[in-house]
Amino acid sequence: MPFEPLIVDDEVDTAVALPAAPDRIWTLYRPGWKRDAFRLFSENAAPPGCGNLPLLRSAEAARVILSLLPPSFGEYEIIECCLSGEGLHSARVTGRLLGYDVVYPDGDYYSAVKNGLHLNPHPELKARFAPHLNEFGLFASAAPIAEFLQEFRRLVPSETNADFVVAELAKPDLQSSGAP
Repeated sequence: MPFEPLIVDDEVDTAVALPAAPDRIWTLYRPGWKRDAFRLFSENAAPPGCGNLPLLRSAEAARVILSLLPPSFGEYEIIECCLSGEGLHSARVTGRLLGYDVVYPDGDYYSAVKNGLHLNPHPELKARFAPHLNEFGLFASAAPIAEFLQEFRRLVPSETNADFVVAELAKPDLQSSGAP
């Protein structure tokens, strides 16, 4: 799961009033790494227009947050992400391109690629679109995405009217600062 500020009942300071804005969740936490990481995340959250996905606006902020996480919290890596409508056709990320995913814009991490081609593969989708996937299990180019989504919506009735965005994913060059 991506790292994002969340309220965990048994970890918050119950003497502190709930913040007026969701970007101030960090104020509920006692001083420590989690409070610092959540504060940095909130201060560096991607601007509106990125849906409700928990994205940061800079690799530098992500690097600092990553340095705060204790090893017991699990392994994380920084991935650059550019979101676009379903007709994305040109690369905009600056790092090493990992591929393209098709996701809900509301932040629940649903992936049409993961669910339609990996976890619950539909035979027609798999036969037709698996050859377009790369070694990371993502679309190697954005070209087949419109056709994939049309077929995905046709073959997976629960997703007929779902909204999706294209996530262009890359491994950022963390040697240079300021990469999104």
